[in-house]
Amino acid sequence: MANGRVIVRALSLICLIVLSTVRAVALEVGDFTFSHLGKAEGLDNQRIFSICQSPSGAIWWSSMTGVGRYNGSNVRTYMLDQRVPYSQLGGRVIRLSIDSMRIFAFDNRGSIYRFTPTYDRFEMVASISRKLGYEVALNDIHVVGERLYLALHDGVYVLDHGKLTQIMKGAYVNNIVTVRDRLLFCAREGVFDEHGHRLLPYNIESGYYDLLSGKLWLGGYESGLHLVTVGEDGKVVGDQFVRLTGDVQPQNPIRSICPYDDDTMLIGVDGEGVFQMQRDGRGECSVLFDASETACGVLHGNGVYSIVVDTWGNIVMGTYSGGIDIARPTGSTTAVYQHVPHSMQSLINDHVNMVMPLSEHVLMMGTDNGISILDTKTGIWQHSCHGTVVLGAIRKPDGNVCVFTYGKGVYEIDAQVMT
Repeated sequence: MANGRVIVRALSLICLIVLSTVRAVALEVGDFTFSHLGKAEGLDNQRIFSICQSPSGAIWWSSMTGVGRYNGSNVRTYMLDQRVPYSQLGGRVIRLSIDSMRIFAFDNRGSIYRFTPTYDRFEMVASISRKLGYEVALNDIHVVGERLYLALHDGVYVLDHGKLTQIMKGAYVNNIVTVRDRLLFCAREGVFDEHGHRLLPYNIESGYYDLLSGKLWLGGYESGLHLVTVGEDGKVVGDQFVRLTGDVQPQNPIRSICPYDDDTMLIGVDGEGVFQMQRDGRGECSVLFDASETACGVLHGNGVYSIVVDTWGNIVMGTYSGGIDIARPTGSTTAVYQHVPHSMQSLINDHVNMVMPLSEHVLMMGTDNGISILDTKTGIWQHSCHGTVVLGAIRKPDGNVCVFTYGKGVYEIDAQVMT
């Protein structure tokens, strides 16, 4: 019996270590610095519907009025059709689809455009409403070679060299997802395979098949988040409902699902922000970023419509009313230090007047509201001289720093306190 108790204690200790490790890998706001793209930075419209990264590394997005591109320093805006009067933009939704070489833009009224690098513009590929002879709702396109699979209000069509063919009828299709070598059609009436067989009954808004975990992540319009296991024959063999932490109700549409790294999946929830969960489906689905007045409140809008993790590990998020927010991992090539409301683990004030390195990994920043000192190795901030406008600083031979202020004289800070 004594040996049995030892084994039980050992197993309990192992479980605690494993659980601690699981919690440790969760992302936190302090792991990132943040920047924003809005009208002041050149966006023509802050209502963002989709975001993609092109093979060149540029970030592309679609808004209510057009398409934008950001190369890391400049914003460029493209109008899809100059002939469309502004009065007709109400209710228009533009989205993007990018494969290995091409960039497509399309709107919910059935117009499809392709970017032509030679002329630096979008040119029309087809008008589905004209081809069919009636108004349509185009919700998604999926590019396979020269064929475009189209998710419409009355089923799925294929556009191949100008010829339009309907391959599925009787469903309002929102999204097309690739699962291994098959396509799944996510519709208001449920999830269907290529033969039109209904696999699941939920109204699905977004989907992502994760090759790493073998899970199909499905975001419902009003049915929450589901992790689905699909067998080799294409049939559903497992369906796990995931409850989001906090007061989030399943009725909130899940607009975007995107992997962050080998461990973490990001989920964009309309009206609630960005959530995170382990890619293997274990653990909680908890909030990472939102627009609340808490430590997570780093976004400019809660209506998250699209999330992309770019080549450098930055999380690029588009919201319905707040433009684009970019979360950059601390220690990355480009880091932006900004004040995060209600968080002392951020810059104390965005009006920065001076920056001084105190050591290899410690920075001192003088602002209009005092001094912020960041240990870039640990990510921990310290603050002093609150309410003081700091203009400059100089280091003394003994290592202490003299700080020059506006109207409050000179402060001397002990080097031991700073490091």
